[in-house]
Amino acid sequence: MAQRHPQVVGSIPQPSVEQAVAWQLEKLPGLRYVSGGETGERQNWIMSFIESLREHPDLELRKEGRWSGYQDTPVLGVRRGHQLRGESMSLGTLERTREELQVLDRLAAADGEPATLLVGMPDYLNLALFSMGKLGPMRHGKAFFDLIVREITETQNEFGQRVIFQLEAPLQLVATAKAGPLAMPVAGIMAERLVKVARKVPAGTRFGVHLCLGDMNHEALTPLRSTAPVVHLFNALSSRWPATRPLEFIHAPLAGGTDPVPVDLGYFEPFSKLYRGPARFVAGVVQESQDLGEQAAALEMLESLIGPVDVATYCGLGRRSPEAAEEAAERTMRLVELSRLPAG
Repeated sequence: MAQRHPQVVGSIPQPSVEQAVAWQLEKLPGLRYVSGGETGERQNWIMSFIESLREHPDLELRKEGRWSGYQDTPVLGVRRGHQLRGESMSLGTLERTREELQVLDRLAAADGEPATLLVGMPDYLNLALFSMGKLGPMRHGKAFFDLIVREITETQNEFGQRVIFQLEAPLQLVATAKAGPLAMPVAGIMAERLVKVARKVPAGTRFGVHLCLGDMNHEALTPLRSTAPVVHLFNALSSRWPATRPLEFIHAPLAGGTDPVPVDLGYFEPFSKLYRGPARFVAGVVQESQDLGEQAAALEMLESLIGPVDVATYCGLGRRSPEAAEEAAERTMRLVELSRLPAG
C-alpha cells in the first residue's frame, strides 16, 4: 500500500505562530504543508474579520448576532449612498505570511528543504454570505472577490512557490449536499465560482481546496447523507481548474459535525466515479467520537476505490481544546502509520 500523509486543515489551538508551527513539526511528521496555525482571533475562522466590518465606513449593522449558532450571526449592509469595494477591506494575508514564513524557516531549517506554508483563504462567496446575509453573494460578491484576488496576488508575487493557498469553501459543499437530484449541476456552478479566483491570479500559484459542512459549535450546516456531493465537487473542480495554477489537493469531510463516518462500502461507492486528476484527495476522517478501528476500516474502503489518500480531521482544530487537538494528531498519525505496515 502506498504511504498516506497527514495534513492539517489550518487552525491549531496554540497561543502563537511559533508554538503552532513547532507543534505541527513535532506531532505530525510527514506533513506536505505546514500551517501558521491561524492563531489568536483567527481560530474562529472569519468571525473576527466580520466583526471588524462593524466599523467599516461603508457598512452598517442590519441584524445583531452573537455567534451562538448559525441563526445568531450579525448581518451587515451597505449604507445608503455608499459602495463596498474590495480595496477598502483587508484580511492581512501578506503581512501574516511574512511572519509565519520567518517562523517556519527558523524551526524547520534542520530538515534541509524549505517547507511549504499553507495559507488559509476564505472563499469570496462565503465571506459575502456570512457577513452580508443570503443576498450577499449576489449583491456584493464582486467586492469580496476583488479582496481575495488582491491578497492572493500580493502574497504570491512576494513568496512564489513557498506558499500554497487553501481556498475554504463550506457554502459550496453545503449547497451541493442540499441539492438532491440536482447535485451534479449545482456542483458545476459552485466549482466554477472557485475556479474563477484561480484564473485571475498569477500563473504558478499553488492551490488546495478545503470543502466543509460548517463547524460552528462542532455542528454541521447539513448532514452528509451520501459521499456523492464530495465526488461531484471534486470532479467539477478537477475538470475545470487551470493547469497553470496547480490544484494540489482537495480536502473534504467524510461526515458532518460529530457524526461518525459510516463503515459501509455502499456509502463510498460514489468514489468509484472520482476523476483521478493531479489533485490528491485528503480524507477528513479523523474525529474523536468514533472508534479508531472503524475509521481505519472506512479509509481502507475508500482506498479500495481510489487508491491512497492523505488523512486529516473533518475541519480545523482551532475550536478544539489543546488536549483534543493532541488526541486528533495522535489518531491522525496512527491512521497514517497503518499504511506503512507490510501487507499480510
